[in-house]
Amino acid sequence: MPPYLSTHFRFLCFLRLWVVAGIFSLIPSISPAGTLVAGDLAPRGAPNSELNVADVLILQRAVMGVITLTDDERLVGDVAPVGNPDGLLNAADVAVLMRAVLGAISLAPITDNDPPSPANTGLISVTDPAGGTSTITGAPGSAAGFSTITLVNYSTGFTTTITTDAAGEFTANAPASAGQVYSLTVTDRAGNTSQTISLAIGSLLELTITAPVDGEQITDDAVLVTGTFSGPSGTAVRVNGQLACLSANSFYAENVALAAGNNDIVAVASAPDGISLTRSLQVDGASPAAILIRADVPCGYATHNVTFQLTDTAEAGIQQFTADFDDDGTIDLTATAAGDYQYSYVTPGVYRAHFTTTDAANTVHAGYQTIVVGDTQTLDAHLRATFSAFLDRLRIGAIDGALNYLAEPMRTKYEPVFREIQGDLPAMVDQLGTLEGGGVNGRIARYTVVRDENGTPVGFPLFFIEDGDGVWRIGDM
Repeated sequence: MPPYLSTHFRFLCFLRLWVVAGIFSLIPSISPAGTLVAGDLAPRGAPNSELNVADVLILQRAVMGVITLTDDERLVGDVAPVGNPDGLLNAADVAVLMRAVLGAISLAPITDNDPPSPANTGLISVTDPAGGTSTITGAPGSAAGFSTITLVNYSTGFTTTITTDAAGEFTANAPASAGQVYSLTVTDRAGNTSQTISLAIGSLLELTITAPVDGEQITDDAVLVTGTFSGPSGTAVRVNGQLACLSANSFYAENVALAAGNNDIVAVASAPDGISLTRSLQVDGASPAAILIRADVPCGYATHNVTFQLTDTAEAGIQQFTADFDDDGTIDLTATAAGDYQYSYVTPGVYRAHFTTTDAANTVHAGYQTIVVGDTQTLDAHLRATFSAFLDRLRIGAIDGALNYLAEPMRTKYEPVFREIQGDLPAMVDQLGTLEGGGVNGRIARYTVVRDENGTPVGFPLFFIEDGDGVWRIGDM
């Protein structure tokens, strides 16, 4: 047995070796982002940490309604009552600030540890790349006023910063190619950083619902929703919150629940970087069919075991039930009662299982279930590519992009570590090792990352999971 198979090294154990070497602390001490000088408003957008008449004039104009202050400016300008600001800007704040400028009183620094709101993607536009450059524009209100916008290209590591104006507008020209993704973070005056958002260059995702059609009458309380999609490797599709089965560029969401009357069908394609695209339509649902047949797990990987539940909802009586599970025209099973019936799919593919039920009145009921059986070799190639992309992004310092390949709470666990050692990531990444082994069990896949230590292979387990949005991400290491 190779030594690494009995080794219980985990990723953090490897990082501890760096701790011993004095390169970084595993649990970095993260202090509050910073403090602000109370009353320091001038020059607008670039306050100089000094209190003078210019600060008073800006506050006075704001109180009079001549100018509108940003949230940070309102925090800084709220100096009255002294020692207990009331959240309002009025003549009392102007009077207190004037006394501070004259040296009659001292104002305590303002502690600000609250992160700004993330940028509003609905107010940000990205042009298609022309000559290798895209223009990223934020309309008024897209980000906090007088904040710093940081853009990072996940593929190249290119980084640029821009300062928004008082209204939160900004424009940046960024080198890019179609299909690349930029991260965008907002940093306020105190150094607090917002949650990161991702911006696609070009049309990253496409999504179409092919069935049912808008306005269709469905004579059942569930429906098969199918369509096509395209996107980066790892793109997933959900329909009304239900994970769809994927085969090549087609998706199948079987047994999407319907209520009697009007129903919204909402399909969402999600890329690994958090970018999504939504398509929707409406259909009319009805009461459950008299004879129901439902698959418990419509998709999986070969060999995929499925239980089909036959239910006589109308108590019509079942004389005969036949099933063609693999859609080859041959009857695979004949029965005379409701119940659970199982079938194992050993070959990857898309199967339209066909069922025929004859009730006591000799009425024939037809039923169908779509089963999608994935190829583990295809999944294996994708997961290995995901691990490689994770390392590539760490190597170029695109930490937010790398974190997009981790499931929560892994992001929370590793983000402070990666940021603490950002300058050393290229050297560390190249020593992590290679992905070996691999096995899929439902929505979990296990691998071993193996590296050489003094001629002996050692390793730690690494798990991929199908995350909440359906994207496979690293779930533990």
